[in-house]
Amino acid sequence: MRASKRIIASLLGLLLGTALSAGEKLYLQSGEVTLTEGNAGRSSLAQTLGGVNEEVSLKTQFFIVQFKNRITYQDQKFLKENGVEIFRYLPADALIVKAPRQLLKTLKMLNPSLRTFVPYFPRWRMSSQLFKSPYKKVLVRFFSEKKAKKALNTLESFGQVKEALGKSVVMDQVAFSQLENIAAIESVEWVQPYQDLKVLDVTAQELLNQSELDEPEVLRDPRNATGFETGTKVMDFEAAWNEGFTGEGQIVAMADTGLDKGSLDTVFEDFQGAILDGLVFGMFSKNWGDPMGHGTHVAGSVLGRGIASSGIFKGGAYGAQMVVESMWSKMLNNLTVPPELKDLFQPAYDKGARIHTNSWGKNNYGGYDNFAEQVDEFMWEHPDMLILFAAGNSGEDLDKDGRIDEGSVGSPATAKNAMAVGASENYLLEGGIQKALGELKGGRSWSVEPLKSDRLSDNAGGIAAFSSRGPTEDGRLKPDVVAPGTNIVSVCSSVEGASSLWGHYNEDYCYSGGTSMATPLAAGAVAILREVLVKKYERTNPSAALLKALILHTADDLYPGQFGEIGKENGQEILTPGPNIDQGFGRVNVAGFVDLSHLSLVEDNQVGVATGEEKVYNLPVPSHSLTLVYTDAPGAPAAEKQLTNNLDVEVTFEDGSTARLSDNVNNFEYLYNSPKAFASVKVIGVQVPMGKDGKQPYALIVE
Repeated sequence: MRASKRIIASLLGLLLGTALSAGEKLYLQSGEVTLTEGNAGRSSLAQTLGGVNEEVSLKTQFFIVQFKNRITYQDQKFLKENGVEIFRYLPADALIVKAPRQLLKTLKMLNPSLRTFVPYFPRWRMSSQLFKSPYKKVLVRFFSEKKAKKALNTLESFGQVKEALGKSVVMDQVAFSQLENIAAIESVEWVQPYQDLKVLDVTAQELLNQSELDEPEVLRDPRNATGFETGTKVMDFEAAWNEGFTGEGQIVAMADTGLDKGSLDTVFEDFQGAILDGLVFGMFSKNWGDPMGHGTHVAGSVLGRGIASSGIFKGGAYGAQMVVESMWSKMLNNLTVPPELKDLFQPAYDKGARIHTNSWGKNNYGGYDNFAEQVDEFMWEHPDMLILFAAGNSGEDLDKDGRIDEGSVGSPATAKNAMAVGASENYLLEGGIQKALGELKGGRSWSVEPLKSDRLSDNAGGIAAFSSRGPTEDGRLKPDVVAPGTNIVSVCSSVEGASSLWGHYNEDYCYSGGTSMATPLAAGAVAILREVLVKKYERTNPSAALLKALILHTADDLYPGQFGEIGKENGQEILTPGPNIDQGFGRVNVAGFVDLSHLSLVEDNQVGVATGEEKVYNLPVPSHSLTLVYTDAPGAPAAEKQLTNNLDVEVTFEDGSTARLSDNVNNFEYLYNSPKAFASVKVIGVQVPMGKDGKQPYALIVE
């Protein structure tokens, strides 16, 4: 009787709600599926899918429940109070849940807004990439850690279990014929190819022939530096330094190949006093040292003190501190990234880090996979940590039109909430690698003008040719921003045998390039911004959404790019003003956020709005630009579109007219340089199916 009373009490709230829209289709990565109310829980779809799908449909407790309306907090409450476990949102108006079939039948009869439910079929749990290439190594993700452990023996019958950690299991030697059997295991959420995660620098070996690599290095004296070597001048870090903002009081975590010798006692002098702690994740590694060289260079760009160069080659936030997370396995000669990414993020968070920089990833051409999902999940659960990822170095002109092709951004940079960083060009005409793109070893990727004659660091207004472009597979804009990533000078690892990357500047500093080098510069900028907000504006714990919104809003638009307005047919680098899929919102500009007095509103609403709820801001002065950013609930890799909660913005102009900003793909809205001034801004909860207590927090910047 008590259960029945709970059902009736919950239904009262549902009946008072307004049905806003009706979903009839599921939009899945595997394709669109039309659901009818009459097939609730039945096996007609199972017969269509065939194989193990029929068997699973009869005994599973994992279902997709679809509603007749946009899902509200009351809808979720109704399900939870009646024993239904909710996992993820699926478009349109559906949830992946766990519950006995009979319970869902009962709830459907009692709840008029519950339209239908169908099994979460094995075929829907499989990445479409599994059907494009013969992958033998796969990652199997479970709904719970307990079920993952319980399934290990079963998984062994389908291939080799290489690693099991938390909800994730990595398998090898899996035959294609067994993939659907793996997906059919009761509590499997998702099966995807497992690709090795790699650091995202562009190696000298990829760009130069052996004879060029063997040429003697020309060592230089920092006293003769131009000031552009580190990339900080292009981003105008000096505007913050001159005001006394150096990142002091901020803790940045870096997951990479390690840092220098891996000891606080013997670490290179540029990092003395900068390292809060070092953690070891590299398989068979004994300390957090950097035998490879990549991580040390990255760390130097974030917060190197510049002591060995008499303060000339400093990192962007040279007053900050760092938690080092070393993932390099010298024995395996690669990163060993834990399949449970929270095992990276949580220890750093617990040590006080609120910025986490990652110059690694994989090339899955815009796909939203389990790693991207995990990043979104951690940020959703820890909304004050901003996680940055390098966008990737897969920029190529394969269709030979003189422009870099679309759709090469890689995971985890495809996460909605992460700040994905592409590489713009630094401005350095001597040192490092100075050949034209067409003359490089990999120049066949850029063999048509104007790319062919371009050099890596001759125009700070250009985008690095290798930098991965968006959009993602579901059409979202990535990268979010760019930062200098060519011929960047930073600290070399002093471990014997470590790489000199793009060559030595002198015995202490090296050149390098890649989105790997751009990302730590962006992370240093975020550390400066956070210090500004805390110290100057008394925002004691700013959300990641606010940090991201301010970085995006103040970025420098690089349109039309380094070749000018020459037209698409002639290879114009950036076709439209930002934001766009080449540069995101533009190049990070530190000077843009040192003083926020020019902004008419800086709102960090950590409560948010629910479905159908509105929040109006009357502006103190006429305004012409705005940026809304929110940390969205994690998407489901099985979904065709990854936006979960959807907020709109409505602008009321001074003349009384209005304009609605309705991006149904990205978790941001923007309006820049409006010819008409607006007097008020309204944030609207269009659809918040997975809110926090039914609400979606957000950050809003108005200028």
